[in-house]
Amino acid sequence: MIYAAMAAMLVYYFYFLLYYQKVFPPKKQRWVRDVLALLSVDVTYKLLEILDVRFLFIPVVLLAMAAGFRLSTSMNWLQALYGGGLCVMSAYCFRSILVSIVAFIQLDSNPGFIVDPATHITMTAVSVPIVMLFFIILRKTVFQASSFRRFINNSRQLKMIVTFEITAAINLTIINYARFSFSNVAWYIGIKLVGSLLTQSILAYMIYQSNQTIKLLEYKWRSQTLEEQYARQLRHYKSYQKYTETLRTFRHDYKFMTASLKTLLQQQETQQAIELLDSIDHTMQENLQDHKSYSNNTILDAVLQDYAGICEENGIHFSFQVLIPSSMELPVLDTVRVFSNIISNAVEACCKIPETERFIEITSTTANGWVNVQAVNSYNGAALEKNGKLLTTKSKKESHGLGLVSVNEVAERLGGFTLIDASAENKIFKISVCIPHSTE
Repeated sequence: MIYAAMAAMLVYYFYFLLYYQKVFPPKKQRWVRDVLALLSVDVTYKLLEILDVRFLFIPVVLLAMAAGFRLSTSMNWLQALYGGGLCVMSAYCFRSILVSIVAFIQLDSNPGFIVDPATHITMTAVSVPIVMLFFIILRKTVFQASSFRRFINNSRQLKMIVTFEITAAINLTIINYARFSFSNVAWYIGIKLVGSLLTQSILAYMIYQSNQTIKLLEYKWRSQTLEEQYARQLRHYKSYQKYTETLRTFRHDYKFMTASLKTLLQQQETQQAIELLDSIDHTMQENLQDHKSYSNNTILDAVLQDYAGICEENGIHFSFQVLIPSSMELPVLDTVRVFSNIISNAVEACCKIPETERFIEITSTTANGWVNVQAVNSYNGAALEKNGKLLTTKSKKESHGLGLVSVNEVAERLGGFTLIDASAENKIFKISVCIPHSTE
């Protein structure tokens, strides 16, 4: 029966392995790493049996599974520990619940059932399919893939759950080992049942609550973004209103200017006519330059004009020239999200360095059916990078760092991708957003 239990656990572990590989694809040699991960768990099981140290089962297997996840996926150690903990704790808790229920039923006829090693081996093989079914249902209903990705990339929430998993593993290990010295079997079965039920319930609740917390943070962030967009739109309308009022005034004055110009020309007052023309040109240059165009897209131009004003207020040298092909149907909200996040991050980065070094350049190119928007800005060279991912430098990390994630989500949803190049040596940050478009 020991081999059946081991086989069931390997299938169970491989199920988790495949799921995590979808979220964190391995970089290379997937099948080799999968084999090594499964071997590590298999060898761990056998060593625990040979050395007869079953009381170390939970922590040792947890670490073995975490190491396997770290080896065969692109997960970091914190994420791997969470995965290993969830895998082991759930299997152990479900097994303990089944063992306790059967032990209660057989308490009078077989009081030694709870301490028999064969009992736990048999129940391992029985409980594994139940646990897998439990997680399949959860992933189809409560913990869907999109929310899971956001959750497992939030290190603050993950640390809290990993801490609980390790603490619960120690607690359950103590309860499990106590079965050999507990005189009152009924009491021990009750403690084992309640402890397992509470551990599994609290673990599931913590994961659910963490997901809800992350959703709330994202909701607050999106609400704040929308408020900023409405404010930006209002400023753009005011700017355009000022432009139209200036134009209306100029057109009113222009009638008198042209009449005066005709009179001067009829009277052959050439020099005065030239001076009047110079005055008209100066007036046009001075009063009608407020409404510049930075893009051929109306919505995008409004965003860029607003940030042009912000750049001027903060002493940032800027250059915006973005042309969107007419064949490209870019959703309005996606347009605002991408460029607002890119430029907002660039402005914040520039404000941390001396005014003489501040600059932002945004350009676009179109080639081979792709639109490449490139934003380059100066920064202080202190951007953080970990495991190939750019991290936020803001103090409240749980509510920040979502800007570039949002940009990447939009690009990938539209069939494109983003490239980031942060040069600490040159103090230049560059992001390229590549999105395909129809060439018809």
